[in-house]
Amino acid sequence: MADVLGRFRTICDGYGVPEENVQVFATEAMRTAKNKEDMLAAIRRESGLRVDILSPAMESLFGAMGARSGFDHVDGLFMDLGGGSVQMTYVNSKIEEDYDVLAAEAANSM
Repeated sequence: MADVLGRFRTICDGYGVPEENVQVFATEAMRTAKNKEDMLAAIRRESGLRVDILSPAMESLFGAMGARSGFDHVDGLFMDLGGGSVQMTYVNSKIEEDYDVLAAEAANSM
């Protein structure tokens, strides 16, 4: 994985993408990996990139907002079944201006 992210970084540099515009996020598999620190160090060494490990609530929010982006309004339960976990949250974009914050607060990771 570290070598792939190193190549990704090279591609970003080739296209002139500013370093501050490159973000790498990890989810449940990295959060719970026994060799998490070794993987993070290898990624940093190969690519110079820092990996942000998302909390379960933030992982749920990112997934829900990604799915929500395909619709004008949503009102329902969102479930993201991934490789290491399931995130669930309720999203209602019709009633609250800060529905994304409420979705993150309602999130559960299993």
